[in-house]
Amino acid sequence: MKVLMRKGVCLQTRPDALSFPLPPGEGGAAAPGEGRPPHDFQKSRMVGRASLIRRCRATFSQREKDSLLIFSSIWTAVPCPRRGILFGCAFVALFFLLVAPFLHAQAPLDPEKLVDQWFIRLNALDDWYISYDGKEETDAVVDRFVDLYDRDAFHQVGPNENQIGPVVFHGHDGIKKWATDFAKKHVQLAYRVDFITKNEKSAQLVYSIKPPFGGIAAAVEFTAVYTTREERKRIIVPGSAFFVFDDSGKIQRLRLYMLKDETAEIEQ
Repeated sequence: MKVLMRKGVCLQTRPDALSFPLPPGEGGAAAPGEGRPPHDFQKSRMVGRASLIRRCRATFSQREKDSLLIFSSIWTAVPCPRRGILFGCAFVALFFLLVAPFLHAQAPLDPEKLVDQWFIRLNALDDWYISYDGKEETDAVVDRFVDLYDRDAFHQVGPNENQIGPVVFHGHDGIKKWATDFAKKHVQLAYRVDFITKNEKSAQLVYSIKPPFGGIAAAVEFTAVYTTREERKRIIVPGSAFFVFDDSGKIQRLRLYMLKDETAEIEQ
């Protein structure tokens, strides 16, 4: 050790080629029972990671545990330089396995909105026109109405002048036939769900239940007001409708009741 002196004052010390270690506890090597060797820190980190993995695996399903086991065996078999690529592929796979199902989860069905949409499109069946060549252009409004139904749906109505007993229309083709005939026979459609009033509060009630086979079922009371196209008579008639929707909100079955005994003509 060289010491630079200036008029008896020590200015700076500079280590020479040889140096001596400091005593324990003063910045030197750890004394017995003092501090922790570097390998102990690495060991503690490994123990902490293993504990975290065990806690995470406790929340996994059996499928996720099997996937993690397969990934671990592949990871140990892949050489170190290629583990970065493997990690990226594993991240994408785990994303689709664990996160993607939650992103595609459907929102709960709202029976009030589903029923309301049916009445909106039913009332729109009179919004068609006759072309210059005399063709009745009903396809646009009819197709929009039929789109509410599943391809294998049933649409059941009461008897009419052409048939005794209930009439059942099946599939898009059958329901389209009913909607087309309905659109050509009625104008100024005004179907609406009935209001129920109690304690000076009114609401349009939609009764709903979740069937054991999925989807949702709903029932409503309504009042139909329309004008016959040929006789130009304004008619009012009460009715009820019973819906069965699938998990996607499409109508699987509809039963439509019209109380003809309570039908009345509105004088204009």
